[in-house]
Amino acid sequence: MLLQKGDKLLIAHRRLFQGDAERYFIGSVEAYDQGVVRIIGHTWVHDVAHGKLIRKEDKRCKIISLVSGSLLTYQLPAHVAVDLLRIEQHKQHLVLTGGDNFIMDISDRVAIA
Repeated sequence: MLLQKGDKLLIAHRRLFQGDAERYFIGSVEAYDQGVVRIIGHTWVHDVAHGKLIRKEDKRCKIISLVSGSLLTYQLPAHVAVDLLRIEQHKQHLVLTGGDNFIMDISDRVAIA
């Protein structure tokens, strides 16, 4: 089996149109079977008023098809505590970071200098 219970994932919704806002889901796998995952975690959405990504406080259980073509899925290191992760803006990059020196650039475009 490709994914196991307890694996940690970052799921990014593919932006299909110019102006589409970033949307992410970060959580832990509860079950996986043939490209479909049941995952518990938090949704991250773009806060238009403040211009940053915020985590919705309510925890969700989602059933997601990873083979849909509209999602990008990243497996996070096992030691990462998903409840402590933050998404921050660093200059031209979006960065996923945790309290244990974990950092991952999740930008979907390259800034041209």
